Amino acid sequence: MNFAYGARGVAIAYLKSMQLANTTLILLLMLNLMACSGGLSSSTNPNSGQGGNSNSEGGTPNCESSTFEIQIPAEVYLGQNATFISNRENTFWKIILPGGGQVDQAAIRLNYSFLSTGEYLGSASFLNDCNVEETKNFSVLVKAVPAVSVLINNGEAYTNSSTVNLSFAGNDLTQLLVSGDSNCATGTWQSFVSSKTVPLAGANVTNTLYAKFMFSNGFESACVSDSILYDSIFPVAEITSAPPLTGTGTSASFSLSGFDTLSGVNQLYCELNGVGFSSCVSPKVYTVAVGQHTFRVFARDRAGNTSIIKSFTWQVTVPPVVVPDPPQVPDPIPDPPQNPNPMPDPSNYCPSLVTHPAMNPIGFQRINQTWVQAFSSRTGNPRATYPNSVGYPVPIGGNKGTYTVTPFVPTANLDVTMTWDQVQSNAQMGYPRPRPAETMFFSISPCPGDLRAYQPAGTDPWLNESCRRVGGGGSISYSTKPGGNPAYVCKLEAGRTYYLNVSPVDPADGITPGEHTCSNTAANSAAGCEVQMRHTGSN
Repeated sequence: MNFAYGARGVAIAYLKSMQLANTTLILLLMLNLMACSGGLSSSTNPNSGQGGNSNSEGGTPNCESSTFEIQIPAEVYLGQNATFISNRENTFWKIILPGGGQVDQAAIRLNYSFLSTGEYLGSASFLNDCNVEETKNFSVLVKAVPAVSVLINNGEAYTNSSTVNLSFAGNDLTQLLVSGDSNCATGTWQSFVSSKTVPLAGANVTNTLYAKFMFSNGFESACVSDSILYDSIFPVAEITSAPPLTGTGTSASFSLSGFDTLSGVNQLYCELNGVGFSSCVSPKVYTVAVGQHTFRVFARDRAGNTSIIKSFTWQVTVPPVVVPDPPQVPDPIPDPPQNPNPMPDPSNYCPSLVTHPAMNPIGFQRINQTWVQAFSSRTGNPRATYPNSVGYPVPIGGNKGTYTVTPFVPTANLDVTMTWDQVQSNAQMGYPRPRPAETMFFSISPCPGDLRAYQPAGTDPWLNESCRRVGGGGSISYSTKPGGNPAYVCKLEAGRTYYLNVSPVDPADGITPGEHTCSNTAANSAAGCEVQMRHTGSN
């Protein structure tokens, strides 16, 4: 009896991430089908005898030998269509994807495009005629597509040539295609080279060239490009201002400009008297000698085009000899204007007044203080400046029957105004409004302790109202500037010593010992007068 076996095949593929070398793996696996038992069907051999003859002892069937082969790509690029091929129909493929998904398909050929990089493990299975499952394991490496690029003239933005050099870069490249289309739809494939020269399509416009590449496994890259401006128009250089054609000046200044319609002016170049061009900017200034000189300039744009050279020639001459005019005899210096009302000379003035009863009056205490003491603030007072506030404990005027003497030396061209207010009893620490009867006498005099009353329209300018004042508030001014009438401003000489004399008296009706103008109530019987004082200008 003869035995026949039915053949059928199933393949199962498992794919997981791992690393493999960059080669195409072709697995040729040959399986010899061994004799197997079970699943038998019998047929009558017409040449056999009764009962038939078995072709193996014991009734064990023989399995025809078979082969199971698969062809797998060892490496593919991301996005490339991977093809798995079997020599058995009904081969069953199973692809395990990242995250647990899978692809199941029974076919003699399976095409699949992977969505992520990495290395995948797998297997394929086939059920042979003896009902035995044959399995092949394999792996596929999915790699990122290598970067590719094309550069025109090494990446320059401008050119003045109708042909350019293309340079190509990338790994594992076997062919390239150069195209004028943005999708690389036109062009001819050729063997890969690192560079080539090509013509540009249009002048004075931006030209864009495209290229794509084929890798060693047949996968094609994306279409890449680079651009360059083809500029064939010359720039223009101008000399906008220059020295006179003839003159004596040895300094020559040139104002320059450049213009270009496409790539723009990159640099100006200047030359004087043929010594060679060098880069320059406007204005360009030279120092030259007597004689003839020639200046030249041209412009170069960013594409390398140069303008026509512009030039300018001029002559520097010897300046004429100038004979100076004879010296002029200056006019005599006029005498300075005379003061219509000169102040008396203090050198002889003060000694003549020693016996005057209002000069350092008898029965009064003299208190000497500096300018800083008179115009510096005492802690706690509401004004910035107070007399007797530094180094002296009592108010100006003291304890009834006192006077204060402050020396000062004015400087030249000076105007100073001294202002006082709030003359009041020193016992009133809250500083209320001044009482009309509480007055102070102020004098500016070349003599210390000068408490003389002023004399309206008198012959002594030191007794003018401009140099002495009485009141509960007011001001007194002096000036060292030339001019001015002593009737309206107390005129002083710079560099001399003068005195500010202050006392709580009113000398209009004479001065008696211990006289004071402060309130004389029981509460204030021991108090002097307080006065707030400040000045503008400076000593």
